[in-house]
Amino acid sequence: MAILITGGAGYIGSHMVYELADRGELPVVIDDFSSGFKWAIPSGVSVFVEDIGDQRRVAQLIAKFGISEIIHLAASVVVPVDRRQRRGESARPSRARTKEAAD
Repeated sequence: MAILITGGAGYIGSHMVYELADRGELPVVIDDFSSGFKWAIPSGVSVFVEDIGDQRRVAQLIAKFGISEIIHLAASVVVPVDRRQRRGESARPSRARTKEAAD
C-alpha cells in the first residue's frame, strides 16, 4: 500500500517512514525541507520537495503512486513572537494548507 507522509524528512516523519518501510509498505514523502533533512529518509523511498498546499501537485502524486492513506506530519516547530501574541493565529497557515491539500 502506498502511503503519503507529509513532513517525512522531519524527526517524527522520518521515523514513520522507516517504520512503514520496515512493514513492507510503500512510503512516499513530500516535504519542503524547511526543517527536515534528506539524510533522515531511508534510501529507496520516493521523496518530493513540494509545498503541501499545492493541490495540483499533491493530486498528481496521489494518482501516480495510487496513494490510499495520508499521514500528515508537516508542521512548523517555531512560532514567531508576533504570531504568539495574536492568539489562535499561529496554527492557521498550516491548517489552511492542510485543508487545501485535502480538498
